[in-house]
Amino acid sequence: MKMGKMNSFSEKYSYSVDEKGRINFKKIIKRLHDEEKNNSNYHLLKQNVELYGSKKKYPFFYIFTESSWKKFYDEKVEGLDTPVRIRFLTTYCGEASLDNSDRLSFPKEFLEFIGPGKDLVLQGDGEKIQVWSKRDFDDYMKGISKLAPDAGFDDMFSKRS
Repeated sequence: MKMGKMNSFSEKYSYSVDEKGRINFKKIIKRLHDEEKNNSNYHLLKQNVELYGSKKKYPFFYIFTESSWKKFYDEKVEGLDTPVRIRFLTTYCGEASLDNSDRLSFPKEFLEFIGPGKDLVLQGDGEKIQVWSKRDFDDYMKGISKLAPDAGFDDMFSKRS
């Protein structure tokens, strides 16, 4: 199967989840390539990240479009033994879907995984998007800033002669 263009996300988006676990996804849909815009199903993957030098773990989950999920699945999941693959899929994976108003509905289990609160941060991460509770995202970013205050980005991206 020939893959189309891959989407690329790097922006940070703030959202509030409504009482039914939905967010308005229109801003992100506009950024999708044409072949992805008509797809109303998205794949989810639970993850944890540990702040370097601490034992604190932060839960978040990824949103994959259909094409980015296929690429991930083919590279990371397809070759796993059947029982391992099934356990991985049933433990860490899920799906979200769009309604007619372009609201993306997250399964309750995924919102509970990232913790209480209705305020979310969606952070672009290349071909996928990370979904965090705002509280954890802010806490994690404070920790990152303490570890690498300026990270040398000015030097890294400046023109070199």
